[in-house]
Amino acid sequence: MPDPPSARGTPSPAISAPEIVAFKSALACNPDDGDAQVLLASSLLATGEPRQARWWLEKTLELDRPAAHEGLVRGTYADVLLELGRAEDAVEQSQRAIDLMGKNVPPDVLGQAHRRSGDALARAGRLDDAVQAYQAAIDCAGPDVVVCNALGLTQLALGRAEAALDTFRTAIGLASDSPDSPSTSPAFSAHCATPTPRSTS
Repeated sequence: MPDPPSARGTPSPAISAPEIVAFKSALACNPDDGDAQVLLASSLLATGEPRQARWWLEKTLELDRPAAHEGLVRGTYADVLLELGRAEDAVEQSQRAIDLMGKNVPPDVLGQAHRRSGDALARAGRLDDAVQAYQAAIDCAGPDVVVCNALGLTQLALGRAEAALDTFRTAIGLASDSPDSPSTSPAFSAHCATPTPRSTS
C-alpha cells in the first residue's frame, strides 16, 4: 500500500491523538480494515488533516461494501472535500451518499446527510437547492438548532426575510428548550457568524 500524502514528503503537523495511533495500529495489522480506515479519516479531519483523510477514504471506497455503508463513507468524503474547498465535488458526493443510504439508515443519519448536502450546496452558491436540502433534513429528523440556523441564513441570503425570521425563531425555541444545545458551544457561535454566500443565479 502506498503511503498517505504526508508520508510522501508533504508537510503536515504531527498528529499524536491516541485514537489516531490506535487506528493506524489496526491498519498495520489489516490494511483493508474499512472501518478503521473511516474512523482514522474522521479523526484526521477533526484534527485538521483533510488531505490525509481524503487519501484514506478513497482507499475505503475501493473496497466492496454494502450500499448503506458506502453511503456513510461518501458522506464523510463530502465533508473532507468541502473542507478542501471543493464544493461542487462535495455536492456530488453528498447526493450519492443520500442515494446509497436510501431507507437503510436511521432517520437522524439520513437527516445529517441532507444537512451535509445543504452545506455543500450553500457553499457552491446554489442557495435554492440548499434550502430544499435543509428542509429535507428537517423532514427526516425533525427540527434541529444547527440545521434551522443554516436554513435561516440561506433564506436570508435569498432575500426571504420573513421566512428566515420564522426559521430563526424555531432555532431559538429549540435552543431554549435544550440546556445541552449546540447553540451554547463555540462551534455553533462560529457557525452563526459564518456568512452564507449569496446566490449566483
